[in-house]
Amino acid sequence: PEQKKIAEILLSVDEAIGKKQEIIEKTKMLKKGLMQELFTHGIGHKKFKKTEIGKIPVDWEVVEIREISRVTRGASPRPIRDQKYFGDGHGWVRISDVTNSNIYLRETKDHLSNLGASKSIIVKPGNLIMSICATIGKPIIVDMDACIHDGFVLFNDLSDQVDVLYLFYWLQKNESYFSNQGQYGTQKNLNTGIIKNTTMSLPPLSEQKKIAEILTSVDEEIEKEMAQK
Repeated sequence: PEQKKIAEILLSVDEAIGKKQEIIEKTKMLKKGLMQELFTHGIGHKKFKKTEIGKIPVDWEVVEIREISRVTRGASPRPIRDQKYFGDGHGWVRISDVTNSNIYLRETKDHLSNLGASKSIIVKPGNLIMSICATIGKPIIVDMDACIHDGFVLFNDLSDQVDVLYLFYWLQKNESYFSNQGQYGTQKNLNTGIIKNTTMSLPPLSEQKKIAEILTSVDEEIEKEMAQK
């Protein structure tokens, strides 16, 4: 009888976890549908125009990423295993750090010394980066002092007409596109030139912020459910 009670307790916990996972998956599907709608039709538009990337609201622009941001590839201190390059300084961003985060990157497993950071590419809080090697197309907004190796690019010198959260979500929506553009070598890599030449829809700044707010609220709901799970 005690075996049965123990099993019942654990079964009830498994059922609760399963229900939470179902909510998470449904919310992720909602987000995917919202992204498709918001990045093509925007919010409350009646008039649209034909462009090379499809129909978009008449007051939106079509721009290449190079027109709104500088795209800088990361760099690594060499030889990479030399311990003098590591210490308690700047965070050293790895793809595992990015995949374990959601919108913002607030911690890294490894850190570079000042010497190591001087031979890499430094990113500041608020900077947007994206993975371009092996696991391609994962964006994250850095919320700490960090450095990136050549498996990432930094979107810096953003135009004042671009909201960083809007660009983050646009990149996230197009992750599979960028992944498919990767070129095979020792491992799959994405050329920075492809990123710079990619065209995207750009609403007025106020609408960019509204779109980002809607998607952020969905992400917050997903994070809450995952924490409860």
